[in-house]
Amino acid sequence: IGMDLTLFKNRLAFYADAYRKLTDNLLLPMNVAPSTGFTSYTENVGKVENLGWETRLQAWWIRNKDVTWSTTFSAFHNKNRIKEISNELAEMNERNNTAGDSNVGGTVVNQYENGNSTTAIYVVRSAGIDPATGNEVYVKRDGSYTFVYDYRDKVVVGDTEPKLNGNIVNSLSWKGLTLYAVLTYRWGGQAYNSTLATKVEGANPTYNADRRVLYDRWKEPGDIATYRRIDDQSAVYQTSRFVQDNNTLTMSNLSLTYTVPSAWIKKWGIDYLKFYASTTDLFRISSIKQERGTSYPYAHSFSLGVNLRF
Repeated sequence: IGMDLTLFKNRLAFYADAYRKLTDNLLLPMNVAPSTGFTSYTENVGKVENLGWETRLQAWWIRNKDVTWSTTFSAFHNKNRIKEISNELAEMNERNNTAGDSNVGGTVVNQYENGNSTTAIYVVRSAGIDPATGNEVYVKRDGSYTFVYDYRDKVVVGDTEPKLNGNIVNSLSWKGLTLYAVLTYRWGGQAYNSTLATKVEGANPTYNADRRVLYDRWKEPGDIATYRRIDDQSAVYQTSRFVQDNNTLTMSNLSLTYTVPSAWIKKWGIDYLKFYASTTDLFRISSIKQERGTSYPYAHSFSLGVNLRF
């Protein structure tokens, strides 16, 4: 179902759509434990329901012969829910949970349960680092505490799918000069910070490592530490301690173009001449820190060009 609305001689336009989609025999890539020799494979996950809406608001602030300026704000929301999982998927959940390396490392394997999202993050909840021993305290399904990790205590602690995402687009033109800017945002999702798990807490302090490996680890009774005791070199179990809110705002595109008036170039036999400069990912603001030297940061790109037609 949708609605379109324009006001003030088309200076303000609003578009909205809502949908429900039920998919049988949905095929999705499944992450699997590295010990299988593969990173993922395609599987029939059964029946999935998607509920969502999309909105777009466009405003023309200035619109005359020489100057135009418009802003478009878009927002998207989608929530999926598994209505029925296949038998093979239920068996895969068990295989992934019991594989030797499926509960450690930087990649959280997929898990699927009826009533939950296909992008839900399943890990064991954490109560932090015990000041007396320097060991991690795990929270069982019944809410009690233990020092013994058990994959059967996994619950949903987040979702990689954001609650809201979209763009804010500005376009400003003056005669032949046009400035175009796109801000991209996402809010309400989570991510497993694999860098903290594998490169900070999971790093060996005897080698070249992040300073937090030495200064933020538990060393003696009474320490209130972010990471477990420094002499523990075992693999780090995946817990809610490393699940963080993943909210971002990115200047995904910024470009400036200039189209030379045809009266200036016709005497040279040129029909069309345009200069342009653009950049992508000019800046990024995120609730999850981009770790220098331990993960791939976002990349800036710049380009210059000329369009010429005779």
